Amino acid sequence: MPDYKTRKIKLAPERRANGLWQCPYMIIEFRPTCWAYRKGCPEGSFASRQEAATAALEEAKRLVDSLEPPPRVPLASPGAGLATYGNRMRSLIFGFVRGLLCFWKTVPRRVLPLLNGAE
Repeated sequence: MPDYKTRKIKLAPERRANGLWQCPYMIIEFRPTCWAYRKGCPEGSFASRQEAATAALEEAKRLVDSLEPPPRVPLASPGAGLATYGNRMRSLIFGFVRGLLCFWKTVPRRVLPLLNGAE
């Protein structure tokens, strides 16, 4: 059983009646209180046992990779917030300033004293 990222992958290649190979797999995850199992089988049939086992192992590894949580950026590092949200904040500020400029260009000059409260 190959190990991959602290999980064991059990492969069970089997030959079908038509002579082609399939390889179901089971991912065994060891948790503090119990074991978790995930089963699957790659699509299609394969001409050799090795091809079937390789395809099953690659699919199981992709599944394990998708189960891993995304890497976390430490909040204490300088610029972490700006790196994460910099583009979003920049676009929001740019849109706000552009809206203000558009508003000031379209409001007639005689209306501006009324907006300030002066009559």
